[in-house]
Amino acid sequence: IADTINGEDKGVVASVINDGTNDVLVLRSEDTGSSHALTISDTTNLNLDDAGNELQAAQSAALTIDGIAITSESNTVAGAIRGVTLKLTDETTAPVNLTVSADTDTTKQTIQEFVDAYNKINTYFDEQFGNADFRAASAVAGSSTVRNIQMTMQTLISGSVTGVPDDAISTLAELGIVVADGTGRIEFEESTFD
Repeated sequence: IADTINGEDKGVVASVINDGTNDVLVLRSEDTGSSHALTISDTTNLNLDDAGNELQAAQSAALTIDGIAITSESNTVAGAIRGVTLKLTDETTAPVNLTVSADTDTTKQTIQEFVDAYNKINTYFDEQFGNADFRAASAVAGSSTVRNIQMTMQTLISGSVTGVPDDAISTLAELGIVVADGTGRIEFEESTFD
């Protein structure tokens, strides 16, 4: 029966649990929250729809943030606080203090990965256009399109974003990404980022 129910792909998950004496068919919604509560209609006269058969009623997570009541269909709450995902792990009636801070280590790692990827592309361009040996063997050495891509990338790296507020970051240099030398390579200066 459980396999047949699961095979229907109707948002219901069936499992068989042995309570030490009997095998018990347990049904649950594939999704959590009160809006995904199951309704059982019994046409077998086996009382499958008897209210006493319900082990746990479907419910949504409920929490209060700064006096504002919030409900969520799951214990993972995204969007209640901008940029923060809450993972509710326990029920409490006492206030819980939450401190949110930036994950600068991950941001630094991501910036360094960007710098490394950019430099890899820049090295490729240098190899294609840099000296006569590479140019002779390169299929793209004479391509103005490829040269334009390289120049556009260099412009984007050193340029600024328009239309952002005065106190917002508008250049990569403000994050510590600077042109390193005459080769067009870039470096990440963590001290500027910090």
